Amino acid sequence: VFYQDMMIELETRIQQMVDLNVEIMIKCVYRCLLFLGDLARYREMYSENTNKSFLEAERYYERAALMFSNSGNAQNQLAVLATYSDAEFVAIYHYCRSIMVEHPFTGGFENLMTMFSKNAVAYAALKKQKVL
Repeated sequence: VFYQDMMIELETRIQQMVDLNVEIMIKCVYRCLLFLGDLARYREMYSENTNKSFLEAERYYERAALMFSNSGNAQNQLAVLATYSDAEFVAIYHYCRSIMVEHPFTGGFENLMTMFSKNAVAYAALKKQKVL
């Protein structure tokens, strides 16, 4: 709760600032939101809940994406969350967004190629079984 309150306070102050340090503050808040999303994701991954919900992590990643839309890291993390629920098209969308920005996520292209490779293997298996 302390860190959540701190993030809200920082976001409020960023909106009020007008000097050159705004960009630095935005990047700092962006990184913190990513870290909070990661922590929420890990907590849910390793919890004993049978029905996993990554909604809290998703909210942090979405806030990060809105805060600094020129970076692809938040979009990559949203794609990772989509893979947990087998939402492959959503994952592909976010992977594409993670590489089509000013500061693309380094592993985004490889992640996208991995998704396409998995789909190609699944397609070949269905074709072999004459389902398609």
